[in-house]
Amino acid sequence: MSILLAAAAAATSSADVRTVCNDVDYTLVDTIELDTSGQYNTFIRCVVAADVDQDGAPDLIASDRFDDELLVLLNDGAGGFLPPLAFEATGGEWNRIVIAEDLNGDGFPDLAISSLQGLVVMLNRGLGESTFWLGFDVPVLHASGADPHWVDAADLDGDGDPDLLVADLGLAGEETGFHYFMNDGAGQFSEGVPVNLGFDARCISIIGTDLDGDDHPEVLVVGNRSSTNMVHVFENLGPGADQWAGLLYDTTLLLEYGACSIRDADFDGDGDRDLLICHRSRPHATLLLNDGAGGLTIGNLVIPDSSELAEPFDANQDGLPDFAVAVKDLDQIKVYVNRGDGSFVTEESMQTGDEPKFLAVADFDLDGSPDVVSADSLPGFDRGTLTLHRNSTTTGTPSCEGDISCDGRVGVDDLLGVISGWGSTGDEPADLNLDGVVGVDDLLRVVSLWGPCDP
Repeated sequence: MSILLAAAAAATSSADVRTVCNDVDYTLVDTIELDTSGQYNTFIRCVVAADVDQDGAPDLIASDRFDDELLVLLNDGAGGFLPPLAFEATGGEWNRIVIAEDLNGDGFPDLAISSLQGLVVMLNRGLGESTFWLGFDVPVLHASGADPHWVDAADLDGDGDPDLLVADLGLAGEETGFHYFMNDGAGQFSEGVPVNLGFDARCISIIGTDLDGDDHPEVLVVGNRSSTNMVHVFENLGPGADQWAGLLYDTTLLLEYGACSIRDADFDGDGDRDLLICHRSRPHATLLLNDGAGGLTIGNLVIPDSSELAEPFDANQDGLPDFAVAVKDLDQIKVYVNRGDGSFVTEESMQTGDEPKFLAVADFDLDGSPDVVSADSLPGFDRGTLTLHRNSTTTGTPSCEGDISCDGRVGVDDLLGVISGWGSTGDEPADLNLDGVVGVDDLLRVVSLWGPCDP
């Protein structure tokens, strides 16, 4: 049964959506077992997709929570993966979040990792003369607090290259905050600039994104102080007379529950970036809707399960961002589909390995649809897994009025389509009379049109 997720403050979208004839559908295609050589049990914490060898097919990079080893799995070109290659993030004990960004402008994705020892940067060496991928350069470690937890990239100073942000979880009872690192354009970073958010700020996640449409990304930090859950918002002041003017504290938003991750997308289709926060301890996600000038309205999405991460992506290729969550307690990835009006509905649950901690999305088999892979931690075992699900959703257009399922006739599937969309507003295929609401009139219209489209 579909579960409707309604935001407290929903915005109506005017997006021109394509009719989706089937529910979002994913098929399990592979479970890849991983092991690392460190002294502790392997614990796969994070997975990211990036075409590291620039052959046109996305590869995978996975981190080990209790070791400094990274595993790179190259795509075989058909959506499968070659045996993992191990790289040491030397000095970066206990790798956590990994991001892949072209830090030096050579077209190859580099790596930035938040580790127990600090920010680790690993530049991609590119291809050799035989077009063989050469791997990564020696890691460079940057101090970034007592317990760095999350990393993100954003061009803070507008010079065309990504700078780096690191959220510091810190130590209980001590001051902490976040660091930002300015890129010189060649993937080299100056000493991190600390931003102190006070005692017990406990910064767990961070993101840089342009909230007010001035092309200068703001910085948002998710943290917790004395059981008070917060999102700290810093305005980007943009270019000054001689140099970047820096960041300025703007506001702090209070959250009902402790947060785990923060992501951005234009969820309501109004042209600006909204934010989605996951709560590991409660069955909620928090949607922060942007008013276009950077003002954020908080709305809770009631998700049946707590989740580690929400990853926005367009699961059904209708032009609207959906999202998937890693549900550790159920060993599942769940996909929530955007209905175009600030609400979401569950359309797919994928079984993973034990206790997924992270997920990545990319078109691994190059068929034009986004696939999903989970990072499964398998606690207590000296191994982890990556579970790959292939997107098998089909889309199309109806053959006649009332053919919501696009099967060439009006029948039971279309009747169920109206029922599943009952009460929804906005752009909705089941709104047959175009009055903006799916209801009794649409149900009666399906019945009146019953039968084949072209008798």
